[in-house]
Amino acid sequence: MPIIDDLGLQNARVIAVVGAGGKTSLIGALGAAFHESGFRVLATTTTKVAADEFAQGWRCVPYESLSSLSGLDSSMPVFTYAGSLPELGKWTGLDGCHIDAIAKTAQFDRILIEADGARRCAVKAPAQHEPVIPASADSVILVAGLSAMGKPVTDDVVFRSQLWSQLAGDVVSSEGLWKIATDERAYGRSLKSVVRRILFLNQDDAPGALEHVRQLMNTANDKPEHFHVLAAGRLKPLPAISWVWTAKRVN
Repeated sequence: MPIIDDLGLQNARVIAVVGAGGKTSLIGALGAAFHESGFRVLATTTTKVAADEFAQGWRCVPYESLSSLSGLDSSMPVFTYAGSLPELGKWTGLDGCHIDAIAKTAQFDRILIEADGARRCAVKAPAQHEPVIPASADSVILVAGLSAMGKPVTDDVVFRSQLWSQLAGDVVSSEGLWKIATDERAYGRSLKSVVRRILFLNQDDAPGALEHVRQLMNTANDKPEHFHVLAAGRLKPLPAISWVWTAKRVN
């Protein structure tokens, strides 16, 4: 399970994925890796997702109660959703309390949650009510797309660009990304309570990405209290992790 090992998720059970620039692709990669290793896998969202993103490789089941997920065979990982928005081609997510209830059962070995929306931007600054991480989550992965680095903060690159500019400047930089990832006015306020915190830098094949990876890993080394693992790689065409930094306090 290379991607699971690289991200330090061997003992993770309920994993929330937040940020931008590859959340759904990461959930797909993790779901496949856990399933191939013999685990019963469930994925869901606390926001909204495009229905077509889970059309292949998942058994998609609408959630009504815990019994909706009973008796499913384990030949495929399962994606469950609360409702649909046909005019938008999207599925709506479950309330955190429902995910917590599922987590208390023994129906699934691994639960993956897309807990943030980003409208396909490469990076994001969260609003006060975001992300929506269930209380049962023992791990959170903050995803950021390296294709945004060095670009002006515009709506097509940064989701909630005005918030980003206020906190981290008008150009996406390594320093700005770290601030968004750790500041109490951004992701820092919600990630700090989760036991296992991972920063995943996607799109490491983007121009100039390597230098930004080095800068962020140096920062993580200087401030190891924020993340347990920082990894860089790519998810397409196949998942590959190229760089991993691990805090010394991680078992």
